Amino acid sequence: MRRDTELYGATFFASAQVDSWVDFCTHELELACTMWLYPVIGYMPFNAKAYVVAIKPDQTLYYMAAPDGSNKKVVEEGPNNYLCVATQKHFSSFIRRYIMRCRVTDASGEAWVNVFNDQAEAIIGMKADEIAPLKEGSDPGPYTAQLRQAEFREYVLRVMTRTEEYEGEARRRLTIQSAVPVSFAAESKATLAKIQALLSPAVAPVA
Repeated sequence: MRRDTELYGATFFASAQVDSWVDFCTHELELACTMWLYPVIGYMPFNAKAYVVAIKPDQTLYYMAAPDGSNKKVVEEGPNNYLCVATQKHFSSFIRRYIMRCRVTDASGEAWVNVFNDQAEAIIGMKADEIAPLKEGSDPGPYTAQLRQAEFREYVLRVMTRTEEYEGEARRRLTIQSAVPVSFAAESKATLAKIQALLSPAVAPVA
């Protein structure tokens, strides 16, 4: 920084004050602001404790994927013949992988989120290949019941947000990166520890 601009102060004392404010902003404000702002604009994920309250039964729910672990979508070209358009490879079989949307809610509000295979398995409690016969069967009762039993359960979610433009309108896209069921035993211990800390006297009483 050029000295003749006096942005750094005209005297040694003023320069020390500028240094002090720069250090204060760097260590006290900037870090706190980025930890709040970065998850909002999608630079980093954030954690939320929320309930899964709705899973639409009429959504696609899963897709046919290549069995080679690439997770690429395949299309059926004939009996025991499935083509991966992305890699132009043919396979004699396929696996189903979840691509699900569900609604979650916490004390701050609710939102629709995108959930992919591993996280959807944790929420629904079944693999996509296992739930497919229920979804594609003639009786929708067992399939609907399986989705309903997954609702109104609390999870610790790791969420990534992205801002996308759709038809000229900016929209937030929320994606679940991990979903871990809340451990009520661990939550109870943590709550008791907080209560004990509040009840404990800050200073020992004088005899």
